[in-house]
Amino acid sequence: MKKQNLKLVRGDDVSFRFSIKDSTGQPLALKDLWFDLHLVSYQGEVLIALSTDDGSIETAEAGQMVLHFSHQQTARAEWTSANYDLQLTHDYTRV
Repeated sequence: MKKQNLKLVRGDDVSFRFSIKDSTGQPLALKDLWFDLHLVSYQGEVLIALSTDDGSIETAEAGQMVLHFSHQQTARAEWTSANYDLQLTHDYTRV
């Protein structure tokens, strides 16, 4: 999977849309899958958490994922760089 750089601005709402395709270039069926994304400091502290459970990650269209970062989440950002970890769960099995 290709790594993407995400640029957030403190205090702003921002969304990122991604197309996710299989090895043949076809859009992946993302419906009924659960995603969690953790923005993590280099020391391992979770700075921001997104999830399909709370709607901050959307997978409404085939092969399309939208990440929504709210101004409440970015308002207290004091870091300039962080890692993220996107996890997929299907049938209660983490992939």
